[in-house]
Amino acid sequence: MKYVLYLFFIVSAWATAQQPEVSTKVDRDLIKIGEEVVLEIGITAQKSDLVIFPEQPAYGALEVLESYPVDSVIADDKFQLFKKYGVTQWDSGDYWIPQLKVLINDDKQVLTDSLLVSVREVEVDTTKQKMFPIKDTLNIETVTRTDWSWLWWLLLLLPIGAIIYLLSRKREKKSYEDTLAPYEWAIYRLKQLENNNWLENRDWKSYYSEITYIIRRYIDSKVYGRTMESTTQQLLTELKVVMNEKGMHITQNSENRLESLLQKADLIKFAGASSDSISAKEDRGYAHDIIYNIHQVLPPPSEEELMLSAEYQRKQARKKALKKGLLVTAISLLVICSGIGIWTYLSGWNNVKDSVFGNKLRSYNEQEWYTAEYGLPSIQLDTPEILVRQSTLNSEEESTATEINEQVFEWKDDKDLAGVYVKTYQIPASATQGKQDINPQEFIDIFLKQLEETGASNILNFDSEITTNNIKGISITGSFEREGNKYDYETRFYATGPGVVECMVYNIMDDEELEERQYGQQLKERVIESLTIPSSIQQSYNKDK
Repeated sequence: MKYVLYLFFIVSAWATAQQPEVSTKVDRDLIKIGEEVVLEIGITAQKSDLVIFPEQPAYGALEVLESYPVDSVIADDKFQLFKKYGVTQWDSGDYWIPQLKVLINDDKQVLTDSLLVSVREVEVDTTKQKMFPIKDTLNIETVTRTDWSWLWWLLLLLPIGAIIYLLSRKREKKSYEDTLAPYEWAIYRLKQLENNNWLENRDWKSYYSEITYIIRRYIDSKVYGRTMESTTQQLLTELKVVMNEKGMHITQNSENRLESLLQKADLIKFAGASSDSISAKEDRGYAHDIIYNIHQVLPPPSEEELMLSAEYQRKQARKKALKKGLLVTAISLLVICSGIGIWTYLSGWNNVKDSVFGNKLRSYNEQEWYTAEYGLPSIQLDTPEILVRQSTLNSEEESTATEINEQVFEWKDDKDLAGVYVKTYQIPASATQGKQDINPQEFIDIFLKQLEETGASNILNFDSEITTNNIKGISITGSFEREGNKYDYETRFYATGPGVVECMVYNIMDDEELEERQYGQQLKERVIESLTIPSSIQQSYNKDK
């Protein structure tokens, strides 16, 4: 029985020695409202253990102000990890920090001790501190921004009003007389005299003025072009000359009646002479005979006249078609402007501009992204497009002696607006010569040399240490110029157990003032934030550590 107890105590002591040791403490347990308390969790674990500390916005009633990086110390083949949190409370009272769970290798968890923190109000002694009267209110001049929304409505209403005007305006319609040829027009107007009441009213002046107007206009359009402004005697004289030149010969009876009718009309219009209904009807018949006689002796149109007439008709047709085309074009432009105005008013100018002229960086941000692992040791990224493996023939010849396996993956926009570059090195243990620490300057020099080889100049760089998935690395941020464009970039290096991982993301500098429209910066940040080291690489890294 004694030996069994000894064995039990030995096993219990060995098991206790294998359990991770956890300590919890605060830098002070009494604070004033809003002051920071530093909570520190310490744990001692094996080198091969993966330790995950809690990350929460609040622990109990205490709010987490800041989560500090993990610090580590190696002691007796074990790791001592220390995690600090800045916490506070904004109301007075006594508050417990509850037990917190620390995960080890995803299958074990240990609990921290709970601690009490007292929060006290800020004491104000009004007998010692000088008091001041309440200040009067200040009259702040309100500056109202000019509302320019009425311009959008004006932009919309003007095209609509123009369309309504064009569609509703009265168009000049040609009368029936305007469509008639000169001879048909003269006969039509003479017939209209029968339906007129000038004879009944004995309005001889108007009656004979209409007859002479019909005769003169017909002669003016077909025979003598100055008939309308010529006197009766000038017309009779010039008409004979022109008709002889054109080979036109009317009957003597028609010449006499034309001369008699025009002279009689002059006496009635200017001398106040009178007539009677029977003579008036006869004179209308004489006018019909005169016009008919002239029409019969008109020479046929020459080929030149026919060509001129056809050309005139073609010009008129083209003019009409052009006028119609301009009207349709104007209406179409007004409709398009109205549509663009409405679209701009509803969606905003920036969205309209990007939709019409295109914005590739915005398209990359809004499209579906791809998640993939690259290289060996591998790295996982979210990118707009899958990275393409690049040829590394030159480096393979150079790396044969050292047995370094180099892999390169790249994607960049066809206009070089943005790009992602991943390079991994699988380095054998013999090549590292037992070195585990990262030399930042060595990585920076290699990176700058690679960047210069791509044609970059005026390179600015700032380096800092980072930690991703508990793997330490180096971040290099800055800018460079290439082919007249200026770029922002961020490059990260991680030294893992199997080798080194390099990831560079760059974008052309945004010229947008609004932060939400800096799509190049958003693309770069999204890729960098998605960067993760696979769990297999983490375990290998921890083992090497």
